[in-house]
Amino acid sequence: MRIFIVETNAKGGLALFAYHMATSLAEQGADVTLLTGREYELGHLPHNFTVLLELDLWSLFEGRSGRSGGKRLGESRTVRRIRRGGKFIRAWAHIVRRLRAENPDVVIFSMIHFPFELYFFHRLRASGLNLIQICHEIEKRDVKRGWFETWFGDPLLKRAYACFSSIVFLASSVERDFVDLYGDISRRVILPHGPPLSLGSFDKDSGVARYGIGDFERVILFFGLLRPSKGVEDLVDAFAALKNRSGVCLLIAGYPTKNFDAEGLIERVRSFGLEGQVLLHLDYVPDGDVGPLLTLAEMLVLPYRNATASGPAAAAQYLHCPIIATDVGGFKEIIQDGVTGRIVPARNIPALSRAIGEMLNDHVGAQRMAEAAYLDQAENRSWNKFAREVLKLAEV
Repeated sequence: MRIFIVETNAKGGLALFAYHMATSLAEQGADVTLLTGREYELGHLPHNFTVLLELDLWSLFEGRSGRSGGKRLGESRTVRRIRRGGKFIRAWAHIVRRLRAENPDVVIFSMIHFPFELYFFHRLRASGLNLIQICHEIEKRDVKRGWFETWFGDPLLKRAYACFSSIVFLASSVERDFVDLYGDISRRVILPHGPPLSLGSFDKDSGVARYGIGDFERVILFFGLLRPSKGVEDLVDAFAALKNRSGVCLLIAGYPTKNFDAEGLIERVRSFGLEGQVLLHLDYVPDGDVGPLLTLAEMLVLPYRNATASGPAAAAQYLHCPIIATDVGGFKEIIQDGVTGRIVPARNIPALSRAIGEMLNDHVGAQRMAEAAYLDQAENRSWNKFAREVLKLAEV
């Protein structure tokens, strides 16, 4: 079976997800091609599938500005958005031409970024191509819904989703939200996020130096894109409320999206007088750093206010790193409170601080939960299982 995977994000979590999915599908005997951007960051990893670096888009992560990459000197936001919109449409035109010429048995897409993508999905479906979508999230978490989304965006997206023969949801909570917003779809399956297949490595000393954690015995970690919905402000508040922070630091590592108030976070840390213990690495965390960071961390804390599925949680479970997460999105589906990690109410700073303190005070218990989480993931959330179920959908 010939499968094309289209991923416009050449870096970050979506690119890594596409890599894992392509690898697993190829291991199941499929002939897999990944069509992605020219800045594909995973070329150093082993590949058992073909990669086409043909999409000319813009850099998603640049510097420490907290803004989207690719900004030109003196260019207004409106002009930049128009220029990027033109690039995105040209990339989509290339995708349509390439897929029509290749005529694979199935094409797999990830997120729908804009309602107007309906036009391109419709053209592909009209060409007789079998389309499957991996539904990471059904709407942008950090954008307020208004009249445009209600009257125009939602109807267009509903028609776009109708172009797919099947949809894969990463959590049952995402499926429920989808049905509430867009209605039922006959062919769908829930397949949780699998563990990382390849992890980077660097020696401990260089890792400690890179993230500035050398003066601390224990590290509380948050990593990933910084969005308002991630709740890192709540994590800072919870850390400040700890009764005993001796020898402990909080490392927040991630690239600030355009909606995230990076300066506000810096000021929040300063207001508590925690500049020496809350370490802010406000930049993109390369894929190769994820494994080493999790092995250095005492725990991973995910204080999300809104969520779907989580790549960082999957990586932490695979690497036996204890997790504290909030009761949103798919976290409750992969973490059993007190057994495979800790679940606390979202936006509840006292509960979050208490859970962190308890985990710091009970290292043996934390490791017991991490081991249970690893075993649960290995049994129920493997990439091989994911690939087999996707192939079943593709065969229809």
